[in-house]
Amino acid sequence: MNTICVFGGLVAGSLIGGALAARYGVTAPFWFAFVGSAVFVVALWRQLMHITHDETHDEPEAARQG
Repeated sequence: MNTICVFGGLVAGSLIGGALAARYGVTAPFWFAFVGSAVFVVALWRQLMHITHDETHDEPEAARQG
């Protein structure tokens, strides 16, 4: 199922990128991707902070074994 979603995204992205490049120039798809990525980062910032922090790595190995 993941493979289908990945290839479907590639097809959709190619179509959108091609349309943007034809209408606004070859750099337009790159700006579109940059802005879209920035929007996702802003929207998911709080969740990213929780995902990247693992409290078990804050204390030494000897202290965890007790």
